[in-house]
Amino acid sequence: MKWALYILAFCVAFGSLAGVLSWISGPSKGLLSTAKDNLLPESLAQTTKSGAPKNMMLVQGFIVTILACLYFVMKDVSVAFFLLSALTVSVYIIMYILMYLAAIKLRKTEPDMERPYKIPGGMAGMILVAGIGLLAAIFGMILAFIPPAQLPVGSPGSYVAVVSVGTVGFFIIPLIIAQKRKNLIKN
Repeated sequence: MKWALYILAFCVAFGSLAGVLSWISGPSKGLLSTAKDNLLPESLAQTTKSGAPKNMMLVQGFIVTILACLYFVMKDVSVAFFLLSALTVSVYIIMYILMYLAAIKLRKTEPDMERPYKIPGGMAGMILVAGIGLLAAIFGMILAFIPPAQLPVGSPGSYVAVVSVGTVGFFIIPLIIAQKRKNLIKN
């Protein structure tokens, strides 16, 4: 059944392409909405005739191209892919950690606010549910920094350094942009 291998390989490649396209278009649409709310530079709010975020896609393409250069400098393509996946996961997990913390804070500071869904059990229920989610997210973050034993990552220290620098960099960049934007609005 070697013929089925080619069909499965095509399906895996097609599925991977679909995943990459959703990774690219999803964040740029969200960032476009942020730019339209004047939280990013105005130049990033420009769109094409069909509504695609023109400059946002260019910036995103530049960043992805720089990250894709890891495939050229790493000895093993699998290591580069895993490293980029770990970096992506660590950045996404930061968002979940912030959402769990925000849910707890909002339940505490605005307990009477009308919500479409409320976790039962009051504040204790919220802390239990969000706390479990928070612990799971922290565990996932820790796992992103552990190099896999099956892949020849070379120095584990360099692996951790790349994931750390990437995670901190992608976490700090939006904070810097927000601070600069806040300063522009004040003046």
